Amino acid sequence: MDSNSPLRSPVFQVRAVLALSAVGFFYPILAIPSFLFMIVLSTSIPDDHPTRRRELLTLGLALALCLSGIAKFVISDGMKGIVEAGYRATGKKALTSMREIRIAQDILRKKAYLDHDGDGIGESAQLSELMGLTKARGTIDLPFAPLRNNYARLENYDGQEIGYRSGYFLMVCLPTGPSTWTAHPNTPPDPEMAESTFRAYAWPAEAFKSTTTVYFINALEEISTFSNEGFTVVGLDKRPACDSREDPNFKWEAWRNKKPRSKPAGYSKDASNARKDSPNP
Repeated sequence: MDSNSPLRSPVFQVRAVLALSAVGFFYPILAIPSFLFMIVLSTSIPDDHPTRRRELLTLGLALALCLSGIAKFVISDGMKGIVEAGYRATGKKALTSMREIRIAQDILRKKAYLDHDGDGIGESAQLSELMGLTKARGTIDLPFAPLRNNYARLENYDGQEIGYRSGYFLMVCLPTGPSTWTAHPNTPPDPEMAESTFRAYAWPAEAFKSTTTVYFINALEEISTFSNEGFTVVGLDKRPACDSREDPNFKWEAWRNKKPRSKPAGYSKDASNARKDSPNP
C-alpha cells in the first residue's frame, strides 16, 4: 500500500477504531478486537504528528466505548456461560449423589444393620435414616450413618423426605408391595422386598435450560435418565412420584447404555424381587 494512502493516515485509522468501538458498544463481541487495534494504534502515532493530541483524546473515547462493550460481554455472555457450565456440573454431582445412595444401601444390606427377619440380609433405608437424622424404622439406632453430612438439607414435603444437594432434589422410595412404593418415613416398607430393592430419583431444584435431566437408580445400579426438556419435573411442587419410572410420559433412557447388575450387592437370595424393579428385566 502506498505510504501516502489515506488508509495509512493516523487520523483515518483513529476514526476507524472509534467507529469499531462504537459498534462494539452495541455488539460486545467486537469490543475485544477493537481494544487490541486501539492499543497498537496508540503506540504508532508519531510524536511529531500535528494532530497527535487530538487523536489520543479520540482514542480515549474509543477506550471508554471498548471497556463498556467488554463489560457488557462479560456480564451478558461471559457470566452466562460460566453459570451454565456450573449448572451442567450440578448434573454430574446429582449422578454422584445417586451412586452414593446406592453404595449406602449396599452397606446396610451387607452389614445387616436393619434386619427385621434375622436372615442376615439388611434392608434398605430412607434418606433420614441413611443420614443418621432419625432412628431406622423409628426404633433402631444404626451403628453409623453412611450419608451423614452429605446433603445441605432434608425437607419433609407433604410427608415425603426430600434431600437437597448442589441444585438437585433427591428422593428415596422403598417398596411396600410388588408394585407400590413409599417415600414417607412413617410408612413401613415390606421388610422382605426392602432387602433386595429400593429406588431413588434426582431432579432439578430450579428450571434452568442447562440443568434439565432427571436421574433414576435402583439396587441393581440401573441408572436411567429423562431429558425433562419441558421441565415436567422441577422443584418440590413438580417432583417425580415413586412410580415415575413406569410412567409412559417419562421417556427414560439407559445412562450411557450401562447394564444393571444381576442382583444387588450382598444379596444371596433369588433376585426376582430386585429384577421386578427393573423395567427391562
